[in-house]
Amino acid sequence: MGQFQWTVLGQTGKQYKVGIYHGDKSGHLLIYCNAKVVQVDFSVKESKNYSFFIDDEFFELEVEKKDGAFLYGLKLNTTADTPLNNLRKEKEKSDWAKSIIFAIAFILLISSLVWAIPKIRAMQSETNKAQILAEKGVDGIAEIRFDSIHGKFNYFFVGKKKAISKEINESKISPPFPLAAGDRFPIRFAKNDPEIHQIRWQLILPKQIETYKARTAQIHQNQHPDFSEIKVTCQVELAFRLDSLNGLAHLFFQGEDLETNSKFNSDSYEKYIRDEPFRRLSKENCWP
Repeated sequence: MGQFQWTVLGQTGKQYKVGIYHGDKSGHLLIYCNAKVVQVDFSVKESKNYSFFIDDEFFELEVEKKDGAFLYGLKLNTTADTPLNNLRKEKEKSDWAKSIIFAIAFILLISSLVWAIPKIRAMQSETNKAQILAEKGVDGIAEIRFDSIHGKFNYFFVGKKKAISKEINESKISPPFPLAAGDRFPIRFAKNDPEIHQIRWQLILPKQIETYKARTAQIHQNQHPDFSEIKVTCQVELAFRLDSLNGLAHLFFQGEDLETNSKFNSDSYEKYIRDEPFRRLSKENCWP
């Protein structure tokens, strides 16, 4: 008589002893679980499969005849359409969805860190640089030069008896007027390490103001060829006296449209010269 026994676990973790008795001559088959008979079948002399539940888990017992002998196998079926398997599938779907969400969140976190860490380091670097310049900085003058080979502006200064030249990233600076070769701006650099430095684009030197006036006068004259040189110079000086660099900007950018320059353009120029007190003072002082 063939006898086999397996130890299986129910869904709660409880152990069950599953076994069979299979008569050699009669072929009668008995399947039991612990001390309880699960199934009885008669004259089982060929391969056959049986199924049954243990603690809501669906098991399949396989009886296989091979080369005149019988082989027995017991397996848990987790794919059949049963209430517990359906719950298991729903949980697997939920776990899979959670895994996807976690993976996406993890990727977003890593991406954020990849983006943020350089930014944080750059901010720390700028903070450290500002502190060094405040405590150990020396003032100097940086001159703008144009590299005609590469078509880019550089700035040049001398610090600690060393000539230093750096390329200008125009997208990261905000001078009041377009750069030109020969422009000069204040620069502050570390006394012992001039490589640590910062140009003060908004701190305009008196000589640079005169340069801006001259360029503004040239543009104003080109826009109004019928104006005398005296009138052009007078209006430029008047604009600067009334509104400093903003006054010059209205005249300097008068040939640009609103899309190119939203603040200073042909519309702002027309409004500026018609508004008081520029209109009145220009009429009284800037002639012929």
